[in-house]
Amino acid sequence: MEIEESTPPAAEESLTVEVDRLAKETVRSAISCGASRQPLRVKDIRATMASMNVPKTRGPYFTKMLTTAEQHLMDVFGMRLVRMPPAVVEKAASSTAGPSGSQPKRGRKKQRTENEPSSSAPNPSQRIEQQIRSEQANASHQFGTLIQGTSPGVERYYPNVVTSDNFILRSTLDEQFRSIVASYTPPQESIYSATVAIVIALIALRSDHLNKSDLDAYLNEIGSPFEEDLGEESHFISPFSSWDEAIRKFQADMYIERDMKTVIDASGNTLEFVTYSLGKRAKREFTIETILKMCEAFLPDTFESKKKQILTQLKRTDLITESDILKTW
Repeated sequence: MEIEESTPPAAEESLTVEVDRLAKETVRSAISCGASRQPLRVKDIRATMASMNVPKTRGPYFTKMLTTAEQHLMDVFGMRLVRMPPAVVEKAASSTAGPSGSQPKRGRKKQRTENEPSSSAPNPSQRIEQQIRSEQANASHQFGTLIQGTSPGVERYYPNVVTSDNFILRSTLDEQFRSIVASYTPPQESIYSATVAIVIALIALRSDHLNKSDLDAYLNEIGSPFEEDLGEESHFISPFSSWDEAIRKFQADMYIERDMKTVIDASGNTLEFVTYSLGKRAKREFTIETILKMCEAFLPDTFESKKKQILTQLKRTDLITESDILKTW
């Protein structure tokens, strides 16, 4: 007589209860992180599970718990977990030298055999490329593994998406319900959302590369939205006092990234060049469709004639489409 192996009903019921309890705890952490615009880190979830004396914090058990948590988020809050983009490795197509002409740091030299020519040894950039391409070959579910960079002759190689262990929340509500939720949004949050959307759109429409001087010029042209008369809300204090303060906050919240390069001219003067690009959070909260809708709202009369040009600029960035967002989990 064959004996069918199966999980005892009592143990299976206990496991289901434990998964549900941990999922609800994860939902609370996700909502808290979303309210403070901080990423939900997998290592923090595992630390919470360990503090609750959960023996299994990895593998299928963890995946089931995370899936259950996301289902709770979708059913109750109309939100879902979206994995933030992984680190980017940039490789110059024409040379391995850095922006200033300096060579990248080299690790410990590997001894070559006598019959192996010196030119066959891969340089650090090639080793990185080989490693990443090997990871990509083993990840059949990965998308967008190779994207042409915004700088000429530069390609961006994305390691396996699962190497990013940070999540953010993104709404799954239809547009009609989002407008209802927006009507109950506090003034501080409305100002934050509007100003960060403006800055993200300005950077995206410049192919993810905007100089500080150009950004300042655009924002000065727009004017300051932080000192307007709010009427009945005159007691309300704006979250920002200036665009400079807003930019620093957006940088801290990972909506934008700041890059500064120092150059010494022929006279010996030190010049600083500051550029802004899209941050990790912006690449998941905003999509190509989001920016197109914003442009259509601001340019109702000329949008159709400029749509193709705008779309070309957006495709040069790391923004993805709404359909690709579903593949980031």
